[in-house]
Amino acid sequence: MNIGVLDRILVACVDGNPCRIPRFDDPDLQINALVKKFRENKVAVRRLQTFAREQGVDDPHLSAQANEDERWQRNWVTLLRFSSDLFRRERIGHVFTKIFEPTLARMEDVDVLIADPQEELRALQVLHLQGYRFWQFRLLAHPLKIMATSNVTPEERIPIDIYPGALWIRKKVCDGPIILHRKRLASINGIKTIVPSAEDDFYLVATHAYSHFRFTLVEILHGVELIRKERKFDWEYLFNLGRTYGCLDSTFFYIRLIDTYTKVFHGCSPIADDVLDLYGHEGVCRKVESYFLHNHDKQFIFPCTVPKWLAVVRSSLYHCTTMLGHVPMKDLCSDFLSHYLALSADVLHV
Repeated sequence: MNIGVLDRILVACVDGNPCRIPRFDDPDLQINALVKKFRENKVAVRRLQTFAREQGVDDPHLSAQANEDERWQRNWVTLLRFSSDLFRRERIGHVFTKIFEPTLARMEDVDVLIADPQEELRALQVLHLQGYRFWQFRLLAHPLKIMATSNVTPEERIPIDIYPGALWIRKKVCDGPIILHRKRLASINGIKTIVPSAEDDFYLVATHAYSHFRFTLVEILHGVELIRKERKFDWEYLFNLGRTYGCLDSTFFYIRLIDTYTKVFHGCSPIADDVLDLYGHEGVCRKVESYFLHNHDKQFIFPCTVPKWLAVVRSSLYHCTTMLGHVPMKDLCSDFLSHYLALSADVLHV
């Protein structure tokens, strides 16, 4: 397995893996490149700062980035506490999604799913009374997909992204009420927070990352943690959910990525062979398996990219064929086009 210097340092800082890494006095090692690698993988730079100091390196640029991360994360935790307490107090049906380990990840926003339009309207009303302003999203976005920002200084304006359903742009990956029905109460930094079930959490992260054509190290480790913490992780439910909504490709890509990662860095996988076999019988999953055999089983570069022919061309045809007859034709057209809008945004870096 070919693993680059920056990626080895990233894994060592985040996952505690004892793989051989160079010292910080290596002339080929650039702090700026390391910071960029951590940012690309949603990892808080303070992890890198701690590692550097253990080797006797105290770089001013690195310290500044780490301090900025600390400030940002304090603000994010404050926002999560505020929004969670507010929605629970007002009895607004909601689920916070895509929340990663706060001591590890740098979260850029707070994502919340509110499936009932009337409940979302109440959420917007109570946020407005707290001084929030509202923005709508890009071309093709659902009209009820709203970004809420507080009237504070720009550098502290972490948004609350309100999703009216489990959809990425307009690609529908699940019905919102299903996610809400299986919700659970978790403690995030001591904050009582309503989050999806372990399986739904796994599924939402898989489909969202796949739609952006890349899986960060934080997302990979999040999947590992979900599987290991949930003693009765329901693989059959996850499989059926992906099959129902035409998302077996994204789910299996995530599973296969976690399987490869843990075998390379931990020596064993938390995913049983019968789970891999379950997906292996599906045609769209065989394409994913073929890709891994020719690519990710040979090298690891974080974030791990998804080829466009899989995530756009094949996914748009497979997903929309599955959803045909289950959603209005207008929504299906928007769903199909969402794949290519995501591709355009990725190419143009917007």
